[in-house]
Amino acid sequence: MLMKLSASVNSSKRSLANFVGSNDLEMKSYLITDPRYYGTTPEELRAALEGVSLRHTPWAALLRDKEHPCYADMAAVFVEVVRRIWPNTLAVIHSDTLLASTLGADALHLPFRLLSKLEEAQHAGLQVIVSVHSLQEAIRAEEAGADYIVVSPFFPTPGKGEPLGLEKINEILATIKKPIIALGGIVTQAQIDAVARMGIDRFASIRYFVS
Repeated sequence: MLMKLSASVNSSKRSLANFVGSNDLEMKSYLITDPRYYGTTPEELRAALEGVSLRHTPWAALLRDKEHPCYADMAAVFVEVVRRIWPNTLAVIHSDTLLASTLGADALHLPFRLLSKLEEAQHAGLQVIVSVHSLQEAIRAEEAGADYIVVSPFFPTPGKGEPLGLEKINEILATIKKPIIALGGIVTQAQIDAVARMGIDRFASIRYFVS
């Protein structure tokens, strides 16, 4: 059974799981790595990505392990592998504009707290994806010129707090014109379909690609 979007949403309100709308969109997926599934060495990362490529072709892929002491080395392998196994997939680097530009990546992923880096990244020719957790953050990211805005969490996600709830998601969708990427607890096709019914054509996930 599809999990409810948020326990904080009153029972009188619809959950995302029960949202009624069209799901005719062609969904685009955004793969996000995690060392638990992709390893901590270049060899492990390469093997994991190649394994995922047998089942999925994401629209974009992010090397998220930003705390890795050798992130630059991992990023070089990541971009090389993504280019080889998914020629049409955006290779995305986390936070480091210079590294992304040097490696020839396509885009930079920024948490909202690093929004000040957006202009620098765009001047370097990178597309910019910004993560937000509220309508106010989404508005600021759009005003700053983000190309894509990741909104989370949509569904219950370990360690990420309560989901936003349908009402808050609808407020964001009604206000923001830039493409929205849904993130947070999206691991099943039923959840992807629920996101599509809201008119969102992109979703991001870690576990979906490795489950």
